[in-house]
Amino acid sequence: MNGSTDRALASVAADLLAGGALVHPLSAGFTLLAATALVAEAFARPEPLAQAPLAFAVLAGLGEVWLAVRVRLDARLFERLARGESPDGLAIGPFDAALAALGWMPAERAGRPMADRVRGATRLLAAQGACAGLQVLLLLAHAALLAGSAR
Repeated sequence: MNGSTDRALASVAADLLAGGALVHPLSAGFTLLAATALVAEAFARPEPLAQAPLAFAVLAGLGEVWLAVRVRLDARLFERLARGESPDGLAIGPFDAALAALGWMPAERAGRPMADRVRGATRLLAAQGACAGLQVLLLLAHAALLAGSAR
């Protein structure tokens, strides 16, 4: 691909990844709700079966935090690439080297085409959304378990 196509791809990716900023506060709220309920129920009436969905919702929230950090980082990197702010115009070798040094990207994936990078970043965003969705399902499962035990 040429430089203008890569810049357009980077721009679209940055805009799409900005959606991760909408997911994170929701997931943080779900995590706080699950953690608070987990602690409260541990003191009130410990029922491991009813508490399991809460514990898993907290774990899903921790996973979402990691993904939110990665999605935000990728969004900012794509923003810079779209504006041509990489050290060599659109050459992204220094970014690849930094990600590999941090252990966030295998060194053999350096030099991938921009379209592959965008697909990888959108998979991170999908995983972030899946973590938040899983939290909702787990909180609903917890509510169903409580409703069933109240009968």
